[in-house]
Amino acid sequence: MMIAPPSLSRLATTRAWMLRAWPSVRWTPPLDPCDEQWALWRHVATVPVGRADGRLLRGESIWAMVTQGQAIGAAWEWVEWRPGVVVLRDPMGITSNLAKDSDPDPRGLAVNLSREIRLNTIAHSLPWQPEALRAIQRHRGAAVRPRLPSARTRAPV
Repeated sequence: MMIAPPSLSRLATTRAWMLRAWPSVRWTPPLDPCDEQWALWRHVATVPVGRADGRLLRGESIWAMVTQGQAIGAAWEWVEWRPGVVVLRDPMGITSNLAKDSDPDPRGLAVNLSREIRLNTIAHSLPWQPEALRAIQRHRGAAVRPRLPSARTRAPV
């Protein structure tokens, strides 16, 4: 059963697995990183979902755009490799409603990019790392509240 994707303004509750139910869309990412199509992509959500090890976090990022009346979504998991550095957890595991290739590239390019390469182009072209780092900072800020000394535990002067 195909589910119509919500408008971009109503995507805040979307999770990565939901993208698989959206109608399939054929779109080829522009090769030029300055192409105006990249500006159509919007950050939907970046959520830490657990710990990669004892202290480093992992999470998921979801991005979407509307082009020619069709919504395209892409989501991927990331891990905190070390404090301040996030990387794709599985570059071949990006979830999207982007159609699989079966026809030649509509732009007439000699090379038809595979779906995985197109999905990686999306992930590497969008500014998701700062969003992941902000989510980590919010998560740690909420999880670790500073403890102020009370009058009973204050050291004598």
